[in-house]
Amino acid sequence: MCIRDRFNTPSGAFYFFFDISKYYNNNFNSSFIVADYLLNEFKVAVIPGSAFGDDNSIRISFATSEECIIEGISRIKNGLLSIIESENK
Repeated sequence: MCIRDRFNTPSGAFYFFFDISKYYNNNFNSSFIVADYLLNEFKVAVIPGSAFGDDNSIRISFATSEECIIEGISRIKNGLLSIIESENK
């Protein structure tokens, strides 16, 4: 994840949608699969964008402490990097 990743700017809510489509590959090809993987392997909960009509994104809540947000984003980053690494094996 880097600053060039795309996300929708929140407009008055405590969550945002993060575009994960560039991390899709043969094994990870839907927001549900990515969200399930992040939960089971990295212990971070996100909502598949498909629940909101956008299968290219995950919904991330920031209705918690700054410390928890930083930890959660770190886990998401590590999870997405592991998806990239799995494709390169």
